[in-house]
Amino acid sequence: MKLQIRTKDNLVELLKKGISHAWRVNKGRLNSITEVEIYDFSGKAKISGTFDRENSQILENGRVAVAFKDAKIEQADYKWVGQNPIKYQSSTNEEVELMDDEVDATDQEEWNIDYVNDRRILVTGCEGVSGVHVGFRTNPFIPVANYETIISYLNDLFFDDDAENLFTYEREGDAIVLDACTYLLSIGDAFEKYMEDYSEEELTALMNENGLHAYLQSYILGVRMESIRPTVDELVQQLLMAPNQTIEVECIDTEYGNTSFEINT
Repeated sequence: MKLQIRTKDNLVELLKKGISHAWRVNKGRLNSITEVEIYDFSGKAKISGTFDRENSQILENGRVAVAFKDAKIEQADYKWVGQNPIKYQSSTNEEVELMDDEVDATDQEEWNIDYVNDRRILVTGCEGVSGVHVGFRTNPFIPVANYETIISYLNDLFFDDDAENLFTYEREGDAIVLDACTYLLSIGDAFEKYMEDYSEEELTALMNENGLHAYLQSYILGVRMESIRPTVDELVQQLLMAPNQTIEVECIDTEYGNTSFEINT
């Protein structure tokens, strides 16, 4: 089996070290891996070598430092599909399905905004009317561990002439109170023009090429199929709230009136 890795590290330096840290590799696969390919982020170059099982290390956090030997840097022309930086190829060159413990939606690397080509993906879905104020606010809730990274990522995807960020927050002990500049979202120019004309497969390929996080891909596809409402509370519930909570949120609209309701995880 061939282990394929996508990295932003310098391949020349990795080749000198003979080891790449630190990846979410299923431990049950280690005895099956014989080859290693480490691609630079562009897919234009790769390290090809033999998997060095003896010098590979399982770290305290459960990740694997992947060692390799008899390696060299080669030119490549590989289009990496998806956000996960780990893939496997069987001896028949078929891609092997990832196991649950090899995918982590809260992984810091998965929420790297540098992966995204076009940032103006989310915009406000509320009409801008002079003198009308809209917004969104939560009661205190316990967030997921990497909430700051996810909030930063979403803020970088959001564009509005009147607001610098989609989200701001205040800490209250272990909890946070979240504010947003809108309660309704829309898909920005980066993808809106493709929403009707592209098939689901074409739109998914476009989002993969852009580097959009897997959840945001499913969010945009859900909005397109009208199975997901493009609301801020959907993002809060799915991405930012830790499990087993019920909180009250408020949609603020000085023209149509405020609305309060509960969301839970």
